[in-house]
Amino acid sequence: MPKLRDFVSAHENLLKDSGIIVFEFHYLLSLIKEVQFDQIYHEHYYYYSLTSLNKILSSFNLEIFDAILLNTQGGSLRIYVKKIKNKDYKKTDRLLKLIKKEKNISVNKIKFYKSFSKEAQKIKNSFRIFLNNCKRKGLNIVGYGAAAKGITLLNYSKTTINDFKYIVDKNPAKQNKFLAASRIKIISEDILRKKFFNFIIIFPWNLKSEIIKELNNYKFSKKAKKVTFLPKFKIH
Repeated sequence: MPKLRDFVSAHENLLKDSGIIVFEFHYLLSLIKEVQFDQIYHEHYYYYSLTSLNKILSSFNLEIFDAILLNTQGGSLRIYVKKIKNKDYKKTDRLLKLIKKEKNISVNKIKFYKSFSKEAQKIKNSFRIFLNNCKRKGLNIVGYGAAAKGITLLNYSKTTINDFKYIVDKNPAKQNKFLAASRIKIISEDILRKKFFNFIIIFPWNLKSEIIKELNNYKFSKKAKKVTFLPKFKIH
């Protein structure tokens, strides 16, 4: 939400005094600690911690009374919000533990964020080394999943069609188009039935388990090595 204050204000107006609101979002702590820099792109305006959300919610007479950590998107948070004057819901122990954790790791201090850039650079370097080694050895590479997070990694790493030519995506609306900046062509999964690739790079790494299961249904891609680079480099 680009106009966050308007968004929260609207919820204050809509909510009954006895009602609750449930929000779910990618958790800032997951992004920073797991170096998920590929989650940073144009449509994500803010990155939330409980500390930051509590501050803006309280200015509109709202407060969080419960929170649950989820695995979605590599680490999400589901929060339960009520009006401050609503006494029907007490703050849960799991919420208080999460708030205490944020305080202990200094989520509101610059030192918590200082290593992020350096760690992102390491991932970028490992990706470039991998691509260069594959090119030197004449190995065939294809990408899988033309998701925004993948484009972020590709562009940050200055990847082009000289590194690999195709990225597979099941969405017909994306096929036969080209990724921004890198100009890598998006094609259908039919190529996985016709051609063998030494490596398939999975860009939507948060969905890697179901993607690998699906890739193993294709004759050629079953034998290919599947690779993810985030949160860490891994050959599956």
